[in-house]
Amino acid sequence: MRRRMTVASVAVTIVLASMGVAGSTAHAGSAGSGGLIAFSTGADGSDPTLTSQIFTIRPDGSGLRQATHVGAGKHALNPGFSATGKQIAFESDVTGNFEVWVMNADGSGQTELTKDSGFANFHPRWSPDGATIAFTRCTFPFGVAECHIAVIRSNGGPITQLTSGHWADGDSCGSAPNVGSGNPVGGPEYSPDGSKIAFDSNRGGLQSAVWVMNANGSGLRRLTAPNLEAFWPDWSPRGSQIAFTTHACVPGSDIWAVRADGTGVHALTHLPSNHNAAFESYAPDGSRIVFTSDILDPNAATSAIFVMNADGSGMHSILTTQPSVLLVDWGPSG
Repeated sequence: MRRRMTVASVAVTIVLASMGVAGSTAHAGSAGSGGLIAFSTGADGSDPTLTSQIFTIRPDGSGLRQATHVGAGKHALNPGFSATGKQIAFESDVTGNFEVWVMNADGSGQTELTKDSGFANFHPRWSPDGATIAFTRCTFPFGVAECHIAVIRSNGGPITQLTSGHWADGDSCGSAPNVGSGNPVGGPEYSPDGSKIAFDSNRGGLQSAVWVMNANGSGLRRLTAPNLEAFWPDWSPRGSQIAFTTHACVPGSDIWAVRADGTGVHALTHLPSNHNAAFESYAPDGSRIVFTSDILDPNAATSAIFVMNADGSGMHSILTTQPSVLLVDWGPSG
């Protein structure tokens, strides 16, 4: 067994070296851009027999901390930091349907924000001023996700739906081949000035694309080309760039970026076609990007957390010990 693992490790090292990946062990690199990285692990929420939890970690791979402790078969997923870094919004099904929850960054003070009968709510993200949380609001007629972007005050209140139509807004993967109507892993993201929201959608019959609209739901426009099958948008801290993942939840994903006006689209990672890089998030100062990848696992069964420079260079892993890491968010320094 040791010999087999050694051979596999050597093979992965050769692949990483050919890609120019620096340091493929946990804790590689420096702490860099500050803030904490939140992530969920264990399951994507579509399998009721599995459990998922939310953790935080420092950008250098130290200080791993578990923030949620949901029971067996329950899920806490898709963490998103507030602008202060003191709170995290997330999705959970601990009370039945998936709802939007908020908690302090250390896991204390967990509060269910939505109680939205007949809907499942995913991917909550704070507005820059902390007043509002945008999220993906779904129903599943005939087993296929029909989702819209909605908002709610961060202290609770009525839900306002911003998009309409028979589409999967914020849930491109719900219509992806071999994925079905499981937990949506795309969703809305506010621009740094709070004036716009980016999200992924299958609008127009596409597999997936990144769309941008004004924060009140007006001015909707598609940002990425259909062939990229783009999802999981994330704004750079200055709002000039949007990073995204290609090939909506199927093998062969990479991290790309595009200017906020839709020009200058380019790849940041170049993984072999049987591996994935996904779920990217910019550092608070925009100098780095955190994401997940299965490149260290020869069987593509688990994902590790990686950090790279914003231009795609200097890719290195910071956490390799947690199973099935899925969704990450790099919070602000605070």
